[in-house]
Amino acid sequence: MSISKKGFDFSMTPNRRKKTHLNRGAFAVPLLTKKIIKKRVKAFKRPHSDRYHRVGESWRRPKGIDSRVRRKFKGVTLMPNICYGSYKKTRHFLHGFKKFIVHNVKEIELLMMHNRA
Repeated sequence: MSISKKGFDFSMTPNRRKKTHLNRGAFAVPLLTKKIIKKRVKAFKRPHSDRYHRVGESWRRPKGIDSRVRRKFKGVTLMPNICYGSYKKTRHFLHGFKKFIVHNVKEIELLMMHNRA
């Protein structure tokens, strides 16, 4: 702690001041985890689902002998592959907090016990 002649504490200047936090015991705090990075966020659509109403969008592997998607031509729908998998350590992470209305103290204690979500 360095004090000048006028009694001003230079060690506590605004850029060196410690951040004050609310009481962490009373609030749910997210776990410190790695950032979730997904290789692909866009869904894989079924080939020709945009062309015909009878063909749904949920993925089905193309099996036709002349299928451009199965033969992996340039500029056609991509097929799911092992290379699009998420990072192994963050694969099944939860994305954030869920909203929960608290009516009494018991429900706060319940939240504190289950603070992973």
